[in-house]
Amino acid sequence: MIAAGDPRVNVIFNTPEAGGGHIGLDQGDYGNTGFQNHVFLSQPAIGPTHPVVFMSAAESKFLQAEAVERYGVAGDAEALYQEGIEANFEKHGVSGAAALYGVGGPYEYNGLESIIFQKWIACANFNSLESHFERLRTGYPDHFTMTPNNITGGVFPRRLPYTSTELSNNAVNLNAIGGQKSVIQRTWWNIAN
Repeated sequence: MIAAGDPRVNVIFNTPEAGGGHIGLDQGDYGNTGFQNHVFLSQPAIGPTHPVVFMSAAESKFLQAEAVERYGVAGDAEALYQEGIEANFEKHGVSGAAALYGVGGPYEYNGLESIIFQKWIACANFNSLESHFERLRTGYPDHFTMTPNNITGGVFPRRLPYTSTELSNNAVNLNAIGGQKSVIQRTWWNIAN
């Protein structure tokens, strides 16, 4: 988003408390000694009064664009894709989307990969688990790199671990399904990754 000049990055993430521009931590790079603690990293711009959104207008548009692109449903996938980006920009109170998705722009339409990448961004801070599931379901976005400090054997996480309260309060049912699973074990519906 930074390289694309996307203004949503400043709404979706806070800049580091220690100052400077946006900086993130690569997946699994927990052993990185370049940062003393979290104040040197960008954090999601969410708080206790952040609204709950079950499905945004942008997410709906991206789902429709995917249906047109993948399944031949009647419609214009590119137009729906652009409408999805516009809806997400509007939701965040920023402008300039057309310059990014226009011809030659960093978000110029390029089929399913473009749709899922923008859906991934649109779900940030409102429906972030959906972003994770979309990557598992489709393989996009595919620009992530695995860091040498990862603890998953070079495999991106595929599932969320059960919480300690779930483990202690629902042991009978949890044991019936085989107990806690590894975060790299596929879920039953995950065929892409």
